[in-house]
Amino acid sequence: MVPGSDWARVLVAESDRQFLGQLEAELRKQGFSVDLSLRAEEARILLDTQRYEILLIDASLRLDEGQAFWQWTRESAACHPCLVLLPPELGEDPQEIIRGGADDVIELPIAAEEIPERIRIGLSRAREQRARIRLLRGAEELMEQGGPIGQSPSFRRLEEEIANRSLDQELVVLFGEPGAGKSLHARSLHRQSMGEFPFRREDCRKLQKHDLLGLETRNSSPGTLLLEHIGELDEPSQEFLVERLPSMQEKRLRVVMTRCPGEPPLIDDLARVTRGREVHVPPLRDRPGDIPLLATCFLDQSVDGFEHEGLSAEALALLCSMPWRSNVRQLRGTIREAVTEAKGRRVTAVDIEEACDRLGYKGEAEEGARRLQSLDGAGPTAPKVLPFEVEERKILVRALSATGGHVAEAAKLLKIGRATLYRKIQCFDIKRSESVDRHPPSPK
Repeated sequence: MVPGSDWARVLVAESDRQFLGQLEAELRKQGFSVDLSLRAEEARILLDTQRYEILLIDASLRLDEGQAFWQWTRESAACHPCLVLLPPELGEDPQEIIRGGADDVIELPIAAEEIPERIRIGLSRAREQRARIRLLRGAEELMEQGGPIGQSPSFRRLEEEIANRSLDQELVVLFGEPGAGKSLHARSLHRQSMGEFPFRREDCRKLQKHDLLGLETRNSSPGTLLLEHIGELDEPSQEFLVERLPSMQEKRLRVVMTRCPGEPPLIDDLARVTRGREVHVPPLRDRPGDIPLLATCFLDQSVDGFEHEGLSAEALALLCSMPWRSNVRQLRGTIREAVTEAKGRRVTAVDIEEACDRLGYKGEAEEGARRLQSLDGAGPTAPKVLPFEVEERKILVRALSATGGHVAEAAKLLKIGRATLYRKIQCFDIKRSESVDRHPPSPK
């Protein structure tokens, strides 16, 4: 088997018998399993009864009722990745076909030898998409359970440390900025170690020594007790807590504390007890790779099951560039506010900026916009690491600008297919106004 083609079963529906034979020979030589059809109705029967990893379909094939077969496959229950073969005589716009749901358009004429590589690329994208869907579904399940969400290296390190701490019932202190998700990680720790018992949460800013006495009485059974803002307890209350911690542990009551930067220091005895038990929860700005996943989850939550068009590339780039001084809590509030104004349409960077203005942190949106403007490296605040999507969009805009907006020339410059560039233009919502069309279109 050729790498990338093992287990891959392809349905090829092509009206040109000679070209169909060439495709069959080339695909089988490359290790693909292939089923063939000259007619759309035959291909529909195959698709209804067999399992395929990817479809290669002639755009001219029509079902008996007149609908283009490739369009029907986009509406079927099993929506496979679909590459459309576009004969020049149809005169259709490849970008319109991609907008209609095709994963790629292969413009004919093309040598049959070039098709397997396009199929491998389509398969790779489909597998990446399935992985993203699994990740998002897992994140949504975690969110429903009240758990933390992320996939960045720093988040994974934190999750690994939480898992290690769950192996015992010792005291844990979660240290991090407000809104970073300390209480969510406390719940994660509880689920992994004491999940069958109650989880209780208390804000130390509202507690005094006599409250702690009643608190110990109420929490005399196994479980987890989360004490938030432990540094805000007065000294007598901290002394009492130090005395009672051993008896709480004997009752299998795990105590988890949270602390924020700027809180008063702990008394010496409590500082000694908590030494070596701290777990650092990183701020959102230190894990920008988690922002797209979080933003998508918050977006789905905010629309409450209604259809929406998602976030534009510019909105996502701005979100990834903002400092988020109030962390995840602030991101959630921003998405909710922006979705309210968008009313089902795609959320744009302008929506994000206006939401920040209404919520009282316009300066952070402006700071994020300045960081984006410094992508060329001219500004001193240019970030060392930028989201991959931002860099890719920047490269595409540069190529289009260099060729005066001529897609075919830009595709050659980038060494990618024209249809692929059309798809990326749509994906990143690149406007024609971002490039100057200095060149007339090439004659057909």
